[in-house]
Amino acid sequence: MLSIYFLPGIVLSPLIGRLLDRVGRRPVLLGSLVSFGVVGALVPFLGDFTLVLGARLGQGVAAAGIFVTTVTIVADAFEGPQRNTVFGINVAILSTGRTLYPVLGGTLALYGWKVPFACYLLAVGTALFVARTFEESAGGDVSPEPATIRRAIGELSVRRTTGLYGATILAETVVFGTLMTRVR
Repeated sequence: MLSIYFLPGIVLSPLIGRLLDRVGRRPVLLGSLVSFGVVGALVPFLGDFTLVLGARLGQGVAAAGIFVTTVTIVADAFEGPQRNTVFGINVAILSTGRTLYPVLGGTLALYGWKVPFACYLLAVGTALFVARTFEESAGGDVSPEPATIRRAIGELSVRRTTGLYGATILAETVVFGTLMTRVR
């Protein structure tokens, strides 16, 4: 259930970035938030495990949209050291959530196994807030030229990129592995 959730982010992030440039940040963020919330809240009512996996895949697509859009919005809105500070705060909040949500979910599950899934509806509330307050950031209509994309890809160091991906995979394994591993 975890792997199928994270798979879309690995595969779709570059395409979502392109979509952000074509249609803007606001519609992608709103659609992703609503989809994430509604699909997550429906999971306990799906009965068949294959349907649950399909819902988690769909929720992973929505989550990828949320993650890529929020990073793009931060990059649009801040520059230099301030941007780094905001990214750091974002990572701190995500890490706090990863730590506290399993505890919160376990506590809510004491009232019934379906109760924690209601938390996903907070994303719908967030979408309503975004719809009222978020204005499209500048750069939503910028479409990079294919030559620019090729040059950026060409400048990637395979060694450095492999190292960064390796470090990220190791960090995620440590974070999620310790939360999801149970000693018998």
